[in-house]
Formats: sequence, structure tokens, C-alpha cells
Amino acid sequence: MRILYVGDSACLPADLSEYISYLGDEWRVETVADGNAAIHAVASEPVDVLMVGPNLPDIPPPTLLGQVRTLRPETIRIALLEGEGGNVSPSVRLIGVAHRFLPLPLASETVLEAIHSLEELRHLLMRMGVHSFALG
Repeated sequence: MRILYVGDSACLPADLSEYISYLGDEWRVETVADGNAAIHAVASEPVDVLMVGPNLPDIPPPTLLGQVRTLRPETIRIALLEGEGGNVSPSVRLIGVAHRFLPLPLASETVLEAIHSLEELRHLLMRMGVHSFALG
């Protein structure tokens, strides 16, 4: 499972890599700082999960998620959201391009639960004959 995180790595839980290492050698987390690096990474090799931080230095997160949806519709797309006091709501643009929204600060368990539940949904849809996990 290749997980690509885009944005400020301070948003990731410090123990996420440790949790991932227990899942096996085929699981890996990679990070890139901006959207252009993410597009290059996704174009060059399939990504199972793309997690995008709330602020990117070069392009808006909805734009990146939309481009990844076009390049690799099978990629699970997760948007991280900032909010005050747990009051987090995604923008309309994010709703159309992300499969899941997770509020900051993150816990490793939350990330892994989101990935596992979306993986289960993807497998269910494939058994039903739906071959694309893309939204919209």
C-alpha cells in the first residue's frame, strides 16, 4: 500500500510510520511538500492513497485532488481539514474530489481506520462490477 501525503508533515501523527511498519513491508508512507511534486509522483507510479493537507504552497488542495482523480481514478483521496473546536466542514470543491475528510489534529488510528474502510468499499464495488472508485 503506497500512501502519499502532500503538505506540511507536521500535520501527520508522529507515530504513523511506526503504525504502518507493523502492517508489513508492502505498506509505505511517502511525503512531498507541494502539489506539483505530488502530481509528478502520482503520474510516475500508482498511489493507493493520497492524503492532502489543508494548505499547499503552490495549488489549492481541491485542484490537486481533481487532477489526481483524472490521472489515477482508483486512488483513494483523503482531504485533511482544519477547524476550530471540532467544527470542520469541507468546501463544496473538496466534496466533489475527495472520498473522505479527516479533521486535524490526526491520530494514527483515525488514518488507518479511514484507509481500511475505503479499501473495503473499493473491494465491495469491484465485486459488484463497478471498476472505478472515482467520484463525480
